[in-house]
Amino acid sequence: MTKFRKSRARSVRHHNNGRFDTEAICHDIPLRDLSDPATLYSLGVQAAGRADYQLAAILIAQAIRCGGPTSARYSATLAEVFGAQGQHRQAVTCYQQAVSDRPADISLHLGLARALINDSRPAEAAGVLSRAIALQPDAAEGWALLGATFNLTGRHRDALDALHQAVQLQPMEATFHFDLGMTSSVLGEAHKAEAYYQRALQLRPTFPEAFNNLGNLLRRRGAGEEAARCYRRALNQRPDYDDARYNLGLAMQMLDLPKEAESCYRTIIRRQPNHHPAQNNLANSLLEMGRADEAIERYQDALRLTPDNREYRVNLGMAQLLSGNFPEGWRNYCARSVQRRNAAPLWQGEPLQGRTILLSSEQGFGDTIQFVRYASLLKELDARVLVSCPSSLLQVLGTMPDIASLAAVTGVLPSSDYQIPLLHLPGIFGTLPETIPAKIPYLSADPGRVLAWATSLNIPESHLKVGIAWRGSPSHRNDRNRSIAPEELSALAGVPNTSFISLQQGLSDGIRGILPFVPLGRELTDFADTAALMVNLDLVISVDTAVTHLAGAMAVPVWTLLAYNPDWRWMLDRDDSPWYPGMKLFRQEQRRDWSGVMQRVRDELIRFRR
Repeated sequence: MTKFRKSRARSVRHHNNGRFDTEAICHDIPLRDLSDPATLYSLGVQAAGRADYQLAAILIAQAIRCGGPTSARYSATLAEVFGAQGQHRQAVTCYQQAVSDRPADISLHLGLARALINDSRPAEAAGVLSRAIALQPDAAEGWALLGATFNLTGRHRDALDALHQAVQLQPMEATFHFDLGMTSSVLGEAHKAEAYYQRALQLRPTFPEAFNNLGNLLRRRGAGEEAARCYRRALNQRPDYDDARYNLGLAMQMLDLPKEAESCYRTIIRRQPNHHPAQNNLANSLLEMGRADEAIERYQDALRLTPDNREYRVNLGMAQLLSGNFPEGWRNYCARSVQRRNAAPLWQGEPLQGRTILLSSEQGFGDTIQFVRYASLLKELDARVLVSCPSSLLQVLGTMPDIASLAAVTGVLPSSDYQIPLLHLPGIFGTLPETIPAKIPYLSADPGRVLAWATSLNIPESHLKVGIAWRGSPSHRNDRNRSIAPEELSALAGVPNTSFISLQQGLSDGIRGILPFVPLGRELTDFADTAALMVNLDLVISVDTAVTHLAGAMAVPVWTLLAYNPDWRWMLDRDDSPWYPGMKLFRQEQRRDWSGVMQRVRDELIRFRR
């Protein structure tokens, strides 16, 4: 046994050759008590209560060395002290000793299992828990902890079974229902997960984690307002809950409330400057509000924190392109993941004389129509150009003479010497606003279809024939902003000597009571059909969707209606597009204000008619 001097030591603990000076630690302990396990243990517990875990560990370890009838309890307490310091391997050792001393005590088995989980050894924890449950099959906590170990090892169905057993034994324990919710969510059973979180909240109304997780499920199924209410409840219960605040920001973005989202992200960043997802989404929110320069700075902040993050780099690239910074914009935009279509290497600008190159669609119909123009530049390099695209574009792209062969993306793709996604080409060619290949038309319509539409359209010769598309694909990430409500079309009603034709898929006769449309008698079948109809029109008016790209590529007069935060390709502060000479852009002057846009379109249409 170590002997201590009775003299008073300094109040601050110090080290001697890397060891704690036990004289300094024990200076207030009467000499007669230095060999009393109970006294040492009591002092250790007091130290732990003050979060002085190093002193607590020394005192309790000394108590164990002094021996005593309660060494299992001492070992368990020492394990807790080590766990509080993050020393989980030492905690495991202490719990193992405690279990060895008292093998029938299930609480010690549960403690050992937790220490093993914390030490990233869940499989060993599962074995410990199986033995504990064998000792006491009605131990609900043991079943719940077993479910946690199964989740950690990917055995989610087994986890569900264990957690159900825990709930059956202790149905009023909210955390068991919460754990069932998390497990069901991992298994993709969102409906069940929602029910479990709801039950957890019934049992424990003050449960911010349950509100947060329930909000995530609601947000992912599109219930943004309900999700926001859950996040706010979580924040009311825990104001510093940054996960819930971040998720509230996502819900605000979903609800098209970027100012509120900005507030959420800025609050998080003030507390956690290295929270790069908040930096990225703050930039997204700023971009929604038309603050492109600020957004670019925030994307750059996010990238400084995670330089290899492709999503952030692509976002930065799009913001730079929107602002007209093409050199940096293309470089960053081309960081996006590439899906290879065949075994050929990606083209990086190597000589192409006599070589075959496969251009592949990778995004929407409009992107394919816009960027297939680069086939002509490749043809000038003496390349044989192949294109893979959606089947609905095959016929209309087949009118481009620079394309040697076309194939549907869902079919068997040809072999080639090189391959490249279409939207990588502007970067490789170093495209600037003034060097955009804008020789139009580069697509055309089938003469037979053009004639068929000409004979079927029953429109007076004196009338201006105007085609309209007012919405894009609902699955588009920005469709809520780029599409307009049909009611907005009523602003065009009454323009004299003008006939309107619906170019909207599935609404060939337009919408009754909004704007008189010329009945087409049949639906448009594909883009080649739409192209043939457009040739018979005097003007196309369209939101930012494939229709406007098709009209632009065919040199059909087209007016494009743009949201306040437009897609990057339309840039800022201009009413024309270098991609499509002759196209006119009508931009929102305020967020969500289509009425002002439509009034300007009406006024311009009347002048156009004259």
